[in-house]
Order: sequence, then structure tokens, then C-alpha cells
Amino acid sequence: MPLSRKLAAEFIGTFWLVLGGCGSAVLAAAFPEVGIGLAGVSLAFGLTVLTMAYAIGHISGCHLNPAVTVGLWAGGRHPIGEVLPYVVAQVLGGLVGGAVGNALDQKDKQMAQQAAQQAFENARTGEASAWRNPDSGNSGSVTPTRTYQAPSGQYCREYQQEIIVGGEPQKSYGTACRQPDGSWRIQG
Repeated sequence: MPLSRKLAAEFIGTFWLVLGGCGSAVLAAAFPEVGIGLAGVSLAFGLTVLTMAYAIGHISGCHLNPAVTVGLWAGGRHPIGEVLPYVVAQVLGGLVGGAVGNALDQKDKQMAQQAAQQAFENARTGEASAWRNPDSGNSGSVTPTRTYQAPSGQYCREYQQEIIVGGEPQKSYGTACRQPDGSWRIQG
């Protein structure tokens, strides 16, 4: 197998691992009340490695990690001449996967926050403020369910949030209160 093909496979495999595995962890942290949770993150990592083992294992060995490559070399199972090129391909794949995942996650988060601010500021009780990211296919809505004045004098709104990621709807409930600068901050 040509080295260039092996390196391309390692680049793609590490890209996929970082995008799918780390991306799921970022998504779970960005939306903790509706995220996929620990089990979802674990499944995402496991499934990304599984898909790459089948897709590129026969090409490059599916190392996906410089530590694995160095360990295989130390155990006499990988040639020294391929260690540095493998590590470079893996690091580059990871960096590109992280950059792509960060851009998608940031756009989803930004759109969700804009919809929430719009709902808290302008929507009537029961009126949803929706968002949809055409790049990721993720979408959601924020619906105020009750408005009241807190003992501190702040105006607050209870709300329901729905986020649809990968076709799976997740709902959460919360409260946001108006800050002195006019912005809304989610409580708790």
C-alpha cells in the first residue's frame, strides 16, 4: 500500500474521530439541559472508531492517534520511517476536524442564543421564537411560558426550549431574567 494512501486514510480517520467524538462532547456541553449526555458522547466516540476501523483499517491500520502509532512502533509492529508522517497526518486531521466542528457548533449556539434573546424580549407568552441552521440541519425554538416580576424587581420569564439535533428533539425548561443592561440571563 503506498504511504500517501495510508496518510490520507489516517488524516480522514482522525478528522472523523475529532469531528464526531469531540464534536458530540462540545454539543453536550453547549446545551447541557438538552445535550446527548455521557452515554451519547461515549457512543459517538465508539461509533466513530468503529466506522473508521471498517473504512480505513485495511489501508493504514486505523491508528487515529499519535500515541497508538508510537506504541505500535515501540512494540515492533510499525516501521520507524512511517511514524513521523503518520503523526503529522493525524495531527492535521485532528486540527481540521476540530476547526470544522467548532464552526458548526458555534453557529448552532449563536443561533440558539439569538432566538432565546428574541423570545425573552419580544415574544408573547406561548409564542415560539425558532432558529434553524441550514448548514448543520439542527434547529430549535424557545417559547416563553410565564412572565413575572421577581422580589428583586427584575422581570423574569419561564420558558421551554426545544433543540433538534440529528432529528432527535430534546426539551428543557428554565427561567431567564432581565439584567440592568437590558440583556436576558438564564438563571441557574
